[in-house]
Amino acid sequence: MAAPLQCRVLETDQSLYLCLEGDLDDKSFLQLSRAFADRELDLPVKVDLEKVRYANSTGIRALVLLQRQAREAGVDFTLVDPSEEVKRIFRSTGLSEVFHIGMGDPENPC
Repeated sequence: MAAPLQCRVLETDQSLYLCLEGDLDDKSFLQLSRAFADRELDLPVKVDLEKVRYANSTGIRALVLLQRQAREAGVDFTLVDPSEEVKRIFRSTGLSEVFHIGMGDPENPC
């Protein structure tokens, strides 16, 4: 059974964190793609994927759109601490070469 996506935006002095928990799928696409709709991106964006259990192509597309928003704003975009399942998906699809993936961020408030 799909776990509904929970999405929180937290800001630190150094970064803007998007804390995700659940599944990145068709049902969560709109929520995720609009995560920064009402914000000016002026800090590096870090998306915490530690508690994401599953991601399909539609959920990954939302991450690509967020990455594009960050790039257009001129800020860095990093996926942080992806779960084993998400790492496996990224490796098998070649997306580990598309996204900057960081591990063990001590500033992570998620």
